[in-house]
Amino acid sequence: MALPNGRDVAGMGTVDGGTLRGGVLLRSALPRDDAHAEALRAEGVRYALDLRTAEERERQPAVLAAGTTVIEADLLADEPDAGPASLGAIARAAVSGDRAALDPDRLDEIFLGGYRSFVDLASARAATGDALRHLATADGPTVVHCTAGKDRTGWVVAVTLTTVGVEWDAVMADYLRSGPEVLALFAPYRDRLAAEGMDVTGMERAIAVYPEYLEASRDRALEIYGSWENYIGEGLGVTPETADSLRARLVGS
Repeated sequence: MALPNGRDVAGMGTVDGGTLRGGVLLRSALPRDDAHAEALRAEGVRYALDLRTAEERERQPAVLAAGTTVIEADLLADEPDAGPASLGAIARAAVSGDRAALDPDRLDEIFLGGYRSFVDLASARAATGDALRHLATADGPTVVHCTAGKDRTGWVVAVTLTTVGVEWDAVMADYLRSGPEVLALFAPYRDRLAAEGMDVTGMERAIAVYPEYLEASRDRALEIYGSWENYIGEGLGVTPETADSLRARLVGS
């Protein structure tokens, strides 16, 4: 698929013997140009779930096919400077010579905290619930994206897949597929730093994906709500009927 970090989230099995349908849920990094818009048009995408902050949307609007309906679902509205929204800022700071921006231990703390905020923040719970309700009722394919398509997109897709019955190992495997894609997206920044003699280990830590990041979100949800069903119902406000509609729409026999 000619989209940055883009793919159709399809083909995975569920615990009740179903299979995720193709052409319903797509994920990607920010569509940035006409070629990306054309790729979305070719896939028949009718909706774009934009998980970015207002500042990100203003700084770089998504480039979408004409007629695409945008649903803004800002997970980090309550904490817009959280790590998952700051990849661009981290890269720019590093390029400007701020070596502290690439300290691996600091980045780990930032991203683990950011992933926990996907559960802790009221804005994140509201946006994730809105995403599930949209996907349960949409009358056409939806692309879910943030900036890099790995953190906020990774969590919303993980929540969706887990809710419709995909095993966690398969959910994690889909999440980890973003690693090489995002490294390629940020390669120009990384290569510039390396050419200037800087250690790029920290930057690679920031732009990669790690199991412990996604697990931090899931563990927080289970810690606070006791079960996945309680997280979906009490945390996200998604009714059992909506969850059933989501399964019916995404899962085939």
